[in-house]
Amino acid sequence: MFWLIVENYDNWCHDRENSFAYYGIAEKKIKLAETIKNGDILITYVSGKSAFADVRKVQDDKLLNIHRKHQYDIPFRLAVSTKPIAILDEAQWIPMKCLVDKLSFTKHLKSYGMTMINPLRKLDASDAALIIDQMEANSNTSIHKLLLK
Repeated sequence: MFWLIVENYDNWCHDRENSFAYYGIAEKKIKLAETIKNGDILITYVSGKSAFADVRKVQDDKLLNIHRKHQYDIPFRLAVSTKPIAILDEAQWIPMKCLVDKLSFTKHLKSYGMTMINPLRKLDASDAALIIDQMEANSNTSIHKLLLK
């Protein structure tokens, strides 16, 4: 299963400082996050930069308690345990404008901004492939091969 996660730049930097070991979950998304399974793939969209930045793999079916460990801009008590698969340099990030007319959840919209406020959503395989293909082209990294490991 593929998931789109959305976070602001400061929170993404916090995740980078913590080796992308987890992704904080907003209270209103906990029930949905509980359906995320070990081995699922998270693709990160950084709001404010309007770009796709990384791919992570989920490491556990259970949510991780981070109540006292985090430095996110809002308090998250739970997180998804992750490991980085591909972290693009900021110059390689994929601007949303490159994919907005191709992704199934944005191609019919006049403006995608409100859609990308949703911090967690299931992502169909074809949309995930489009994003990952573009990440591979920008970074010269075989992300699809890395996902098979």
